[in-house]
Amino acid sequence: MKSLKRIGNRNRIEILLFLFITFIVLVSCIDPASRQFLSVEKITVINGFPYLLVEEKMSWGPGCCDPAINHIYSGSIFADNWQLSNEENNEIVDKFNGERILPIVDCYPKNRSICYRITETGNIDYSEDGGESWNRDWKIPVGRERYMKGYIGITGSDYVEISTIPRDLAVINSGKSFIAIIPCGIQGLLIKRGNGDWERVAIRSEDEYVLSAEPLPYKAKNFSDLSYSVGWELQLSVYFVAILAIVLYFRGRKVVKTRISDQEEKYNSSLDFLLLITIGYSSIILVSAWLAFILWGFGFIPFYEVSVTLTLLALIFSVIAWRRRFDKRFSNKMDIEDGDA
Repeated sequence: MKSLKRIGNRNRIEILLFLFITFIVLVSCIDPASRQFLSVEKITVINGFPYLLVEEKMSWGPGCCDPAINHIYSGSIFADNWQLSNEENNEIVDKFNGERILPIVDCYPKNRSICYRITETGNIDYSEDGGESWNRDWKIPVGRERYMKGYIGITGSDYVEISTIPRDLAVINSGKSFIAIIPCGIQGLLIKRGNGDWERVAIRSEDEYVLSAEPLPYKAKNFSDLSYSVGWELQLSVYFVAILAIVLYFRGRKVVKTRISDQEEKYNSSLDFLLLITIGYSSIILVSAWLAFILWGFGFIPFYEVSVTLTLLALIFSVIAWRRRFDKRFSNKMDIEDGDA
């Protein structure tokens, strides 16, 4: 009776593993619904006041794809209090004509020796000699660009291209100093006031159904943020480990069956042992992968590649350890490939 009960439990586990794989394959084929969101594309200055061209876009998915709608936002001479402008001003519209091609350079109107430059690298450079020489003034923290590009919380959709490249640049007068303003697409604005630090500023949507252009975080602040940025890696590790566990179990089962299937009690206990070590070492791989990517998400590991390497090392170690335990249990000389043959 005990052996029949073990067989029943084992069969149920095998069926559950198969159903789990089928479920995750079906779920991965579902597209998320489309979402409307703002993207700050261009800036111009008229009579000392800055104006932004903000596009209302739609992500790919069920319900898309309407063409982008252009909005104009106006700001004060202090580059704050950005508001959606309802006036139709041809002068403003004409200023936004033409493509912005990087690199873009703009200088302080009252002192042309102070200049800023944006390039295709995503960095911001600063010059005090009118552009004769340049120094780095701002860049994305080392190793965090991949985290930002993987963060989908701003749109809720994988089908939005997240770029970390600035779009445009303007340097305006502000009292006795200057303000550098840089549109950054769905990340809103980068703003520097005089000799202060660079600030990341959101452009808020006035429509509750349209997502604002907000700065993407460099790292997760909580587990909710983490799910946006490394959710796919955590899911993928579950899928991979589940498939690996099934492959290891059924390959080992095939070997056990060819060697000791004529001894029912020993055969059943051997399958129980095989199931135990397969689940155990698969769990080690899964926990290691989750820990590595969670630490990367929270910024304790700066580079994504380090997390991948740690996961691969855990995978190699666990598979080798599983193989040794398997061989030691059944035969010091047993080889899985020989068993398959």
